[in-house]
Amino acid sequence: MDPDDVVEESIEGAGTTDVTLVSLNKPIWTYGLRNPHWLLPERDKRATSVAFVALSCPQSKAGVIPEDDRGRFCRAVALFLTESAFFLTSHNPVTIIPAVKGSGPSMRDAPFTDDEIWGLGAAGMRYVVTGMLEEDGLEGEVSFTLYDARAKTKMDRFAQKGQRYDFGRMVLDLSEKVCSAIGSSGSSNVPWYASPSPDLIDGYLGTLARSLTLYLAQKGVVPKDALAGEPNLLQWIADFAVATPGMHVPPVLLAASLSVDRSLATDTYKQFKAQSMALVARESDPASPLFRLAPLIYQLFGEDDLYAERCGTLLENGDTPLINWLEALEAGYK
Repeated sequence: MDPDDVVEESIEGAGTTDVTLVSLNKPIWTYGLRNPHWLLPERDKRATSVAFVALSCPQSKAGVIPEDDRGRFCRAVALFLTESAFFLTSHNPVTIIPAVKGSGPSMRDAPFTDDEIWGLGAAGMRYVVTGMLEEDGLEGEVSFTLYDARAKTKMDRFAQKGQRYDFGRMVLDLSEKVCSAIGSSGSSNVPWYASPSPDLIDGYLGTLARSLTLYLAQKGVVPKDALAGEPNLLQWIADFAVATPGMHVPPVLLAASLSVDRSLATDTYKQFKAQSMALVARESDPASPLFRLAPLIYQLFGEDDLYAERCGTLLENGDTPLINWLEALEAGYK
């Protein structure tokens, strides 16, 4: 791994001495890609910081529990809000995941207290967005609360009620309102990024959550020997990427997840060579993220000739950040 790609940090103040707050300051699908600066829009380090905290759920047992659909959903929502803010605003968004180091991500059955939110403000966050999932098995409410953590004020609350099968769509609607409240431009700041459609949001959230599990295992938050269903995690991500032609993020997320999986010193990632190669083969747009990430995938699976050919093509376009990434890839990851 490129040391610059390790940007996760722990922020104390999660309410107990055992729980820490793991922060990720990029979309989850960039981790493992060896720091491709060309992939993301430039950020001003002095820009406003906004933290998106994983949802709490009163119906969930608090603490570290085996991964389930509820926990994955609550964490994926924060990842998705961070991603949305990254491409729809000029802010510096951060995902906050409560976790116990060496045990795994932690669920909360109650919202963050004011003191915890103000503590995030003292740690550098201007805005903090917390969330709640309240459900009875058939229906429920998804809500977000926006705070100005530095001014120690509650700014707004956004909520929708509906059937359980509508939770993803509700998140999609509410994310637009939250981003608008903190200064959304209304359109993506890169031409290739778009939010998933309502019929794809549930699968999209599922891929984000599963890639987070792999990343947390790489960071030692989830014990590697306790990583349950590793092939199934990757299979979900791979299947979604194959099933969503025209979407740019899913195949990128697969590439990142396979790279992270290889760092766990297993051979599981090798099972997904055929799907990965097929995804690269169907992408012919030189400006697309996957076309540009192809050298990493070819290198991952030992396709030296294809690697050299694609690098040669990409070097011709003169894109300095891309060239720098290719040079680092060649120098440090043979």
